[in-house]
Amino acid sequence: MIEPSLDELVKAELIDQIRFTPRAQYAFRHPLVRAVAYESQLKSDRAQLHRRLAWTFRGEVTSFERKLYSSLSQEANKAMNLNSYIGLMGHSFEVKETPQGQVLSAAGASGSLVIPDADFILTLDADSIVLPVLRSVTLNTPLSPLSRMPSASQ
Repeated sequence: MIEPSLDELVKAELIDQIRFTPRAQYAFRHPLVRAVAYESQLKSDRAQLHRRLAWTFRGEVTSFERKLYSSLSQEANKAMNLNSYIGLMGHSFEVKETPQGQVLSAAGASGSLVIPDADFILTLDADSIVLPVLRSVTLNTPLSPLSRMPSASQ
């Protein structure tokens, strides 16, 4: 169990609990403590952590322009961009020309436009601040006494 080890690190003033709900989240109190913890890891453990991090962020970047298709909402807001795409996920379509413009027509499994399904969706837009997002992902890395990973979450 990881909780007693975290309590010891908090009492020793090496880490601070920075989030209490819904999941506890911890961060190193000082960058030097984090650096020492990082450098004290075995190279093989550190390499495994780097592979895990790379696997977590693997993915294919795609884009979709819903306004090309008159059969989709033409509302000018970000929510409709996402809602339109989510509604198409996991389906296949043919693009057809009509007097109103291009429309998407359901095509079973063999359409010319396939929108893959996904386990999750990551959205970023021009208003997003990426650095805090990446920092919170780093802080969500589990801390264990054996691996002495740089930060923790429960």
